[in-house]
Amino acid sequence: MISMPAASYTICNNNEFQTTLRGRHTVAVFLSTNTHASFWYDETVIETIVKLRLADQCYLEIITPLSGLRLPPPGTVIQVRWQWNQTLWQQNAYVERTDLSAQPVLSVVLEGDPQAQENRRTRRHALSLPVTFSTGPLGLKKISSETEDISVQGLRCQLEKPFPEQSPVAMTLTLRGAPLHLQGRVLRCVATQSGMTQVAIRFTQTDNADFKLLKSYLESLP
Repeated sequence: MISMPAASYTICNNNEFQTTLRGRHTVAVFLSTNTHASFWYDETVIETIVKLRLADQCYLEIITPLSGLRLPPPGTVIQVRWQWNQTLWQQNAYVERTDLSAQPVLSVVLEGDPQAQENRRTRRHALSLPVTFSTGPLGLKKISSETEDISVQGLRCQLEKPFPEQSPVAMTLTLRGAPLHLQGRVLRCVATQSGMTQVAIRFTQTDNADFKLLKSYLESLP
């Protein structure tokens, strides 16, 4: 099991620093504790939560379901990605150790500075699109809502009751009068002051015709 360093270290939160991007100064954001981050390995996007950040040392708790999942061995260089506001950030990291307990944690050493990625996939659109979730046995129970915002990666909406985090969901999104049948996974649920629950969902089945129609539409927007 990976032992975390003593608490006397300073934990980095959302620190910012000046960097140069395409000849102009901009503000970059360090990867910080409790941030949702991901990386690509063995043809799979692996989702994580930053459990602790101490200088260049970072502890990534794996939240992707473990069944059949392969984790990078020590010595592997991965590209860690996270989003801050509307910008996708990326930074190389060297896998130092892997804790293969019930809740695996990667100990990685971050290399270089975070780089802003100009990626249309991260652009969120404030669109109110009808969405219906199929739940219960055989998916017969329907729960209706509207998107608050949506991107090629996923959507946010509000529901009366939360879904279990990390649970798979089937949904039907209505786009320009046509139903699109999509699959996703619940990333997080946050209670709002109105008593509703804001639900963030990441799309998981990205190779079917309906998702490709949605992707084409979103990427055509200004």
